[in-house]
Amino acid sequence: MPANVLLYWATAGYVHDSIPDSREAIKSRPLEVNNIPVVFEDTDDKSWFTDETLEKYDAIVFLNNSGYGILDDTGKAALQKWINLGGNFVGIHCAADALRDTPFFGRQLGAYFHYHPKISEATVKVVDANHPSTKPLPKNGSWTLVDEM
Repeated sequence: MPANVLLYWATAGYVHDSIPDSREAIKSRPLEVNNIPVVFEDTDDKSWFTDETLEKYDAIVFLNNSGYGILDDTGKAALQKWINLGGNFVGIHCAADALRDTPFFGRQLGAYFHYHPKISEATVKVVDANHPSTKPLPKNGSWTLVDEM
């Protein structure tokens, strides 16, 4: 039986140009976890956030969401109930900029977005080339990164 994941990308604020590419990247690659296939459905439609709809998902991923209005009160209540019943939640990129008027959501994330820091430069170094996340990178490699940090 597959793991069903809802990919939710609604915005009520800034709309990131990367949303279409991010959605495609997530959905286009076959994914299995412990030999269980992962199936993604995606939407930006807040009416999907009902008890009946959410109960069929094993996980919900918020992707680049921003703004207060991405869920109405019914949707917020359904999401909170689903999380309280053990639902798995992932927030990607600016999910912490969404629902900042919703206390349970802030507790779930651990923080809210506050401001954009200044653009800074940093040197990234591969210190453990054997870790699965760094195996594709050059051994003992390093590069300069310029971003909000």
